[in-house]
Amino acid sequence: MSQIPPENPQAPNPAMIRRRAASVNLRGQTEGDERSLMDPANQALADALRITYRLLQVAMLALVVAYAFSAATTIAASERGLRLRFGQLDAEELDPGFALSLPRPLGEIIKVETGEQTIKLNNEFTQGLTQQENAAVTPIDKLTPKSSLDPIIDGSLITGDLNIAHARVTITYRREDVRRWAMNVEPGFEPNIVRAAAMNGMIHAVGSVSIDELLKNQPDASRQGVFPAVELTARIRAQEILDALNTGIRITSLTLNERAAPPATKDAFNSVEAAQSKAKAAAEGAQKDRLARLSATAGEAAPVLLSLIDRYERALSAGETDRAVALLSDIESLLEGRPITLDGKPVTARVSGRAAGVLADAQQYRSSIVSRAQGDARLFEAKLASYRANPRAVLMGDWADAFNAFSGRETVSIFGVPASSRTLQVQTNVDPDIARELERIRQQQAIEAETKANTAELQRRMDQGN
Repeated sequence: MSQIPPENPQAPNPAMIRRRAASVNLRGQTEGDERSLMDPANQALADALRITYRLLQVAMLALVVAYAFSAATTIAASERGLRLRFGQLDAEELDPGFALSLPRPLGEIIKVETGEQTIKLNNEFTQGLTQQENAAVTPIDKLTPKSSLDPIIDGSLITGDLNIAHARVTITYRREDVRRWAMNVEPGFEPNIVRAAAMNGMIHAVGSVSIDELLKNQPDASRQGVFPAVELTARIRAQEILDALNTGIRITSLTLNERAAPPATKDAFNSVEAAQSKAKAAAEGAQKDRLARLSATAGEAAPVLLSLIDRYERALSAGETDRAVALLSDIESLLEGRPITLDGKPVTARVSGRAAGVLADAQQYRSSIVSRAQGDARLFEAKLASYRANPRAVLMGDWADAFNAFSGRETVSIFGVPASSRTLQVQTNVDPDIARELERIRQQQAIEAETKANTAELQRRMDQGN
């Protein structure tokens, strides 16, 4: 048997080293001693393994429980939940509160925010903005006017009368049917879908009104039928589009924040609006003046009298004589303060103002005429009896009375002529004293007439105040 050379050639050869006899003898152990020494170690190891196994079981159970409840979540008040099982959505939505589902990948709970969200169309229907105008959200009527609009970079709306308009819109919406929303809408595309639907609705709504109706938000005088409110029409149209796409989105409001004609036409529109405002103010002033004049003329009876007069004139034009006579009788009754029946209803209206004054003067004049006629009749009867008794005396007395009345006038001048004169030539001028007196009388009469008119107007105002 050959010897294996040592790895280190300089180390001494173990076979050549002299070994001395051992000085210590180790006593060998018996089999019983070895078993007694190994039992505590084995027991400790077994206990350790048992405890480790128990801990492992507990940990595995905890992992299983944690995995089972890993899909548990809480749904906020502004959210709705959808339970997903094996890739399929449950038919029912989950209300706010605690919710549990199968853990992934077996199931999942999808939370959907249902609160209101807002989208603004600030630039879609306005002319192209500069960076400064866009950052400051400059009002449309303050934008720099452009001589022409480029459809590629400038937004606009076309009205029903083929005019161009600009607008800014705010849309508020929420996810109403979260199941339909989750099945048909990609969250990243949702704003674009709502924006496109709102733009389509605005184009449709503005195309059904004129430029004046859009700017004033009220129907033109020439419009026939129902006026389609732009905001309502646009919202309904946009909602129809979203419903057709099964988005589950509900538009809660669509508001026109600004509506204006192109800035280049602002001055022309302002001049038209100023003229219309002036005309409206003039019409309102005329209406107020009409009412004031009617009230000053006949008071509260003016509307009824106007209606009766219009009916009377139409009856005359139509040749309805009997109806015209009946209407004229109603007018007279109303003027005299008696109740009438109009359209089957009793009507009583007090006549005041100038009409009342005219009526009072007419009644007074009628009374004075009757009294004068009665006096003249009595005088005539008395003179007739005197004339029959002594005609010459009556004639001479009447002639003397007439001559005295004539000669007593201020404008009559009396001068004498010799009885022997056979020819008389008279040249006269207006007497200055008489002319001055006549002018004084005329001015006095004018002052009295004006004073009477002012007194009547004051009395009318006092009657209206009462």
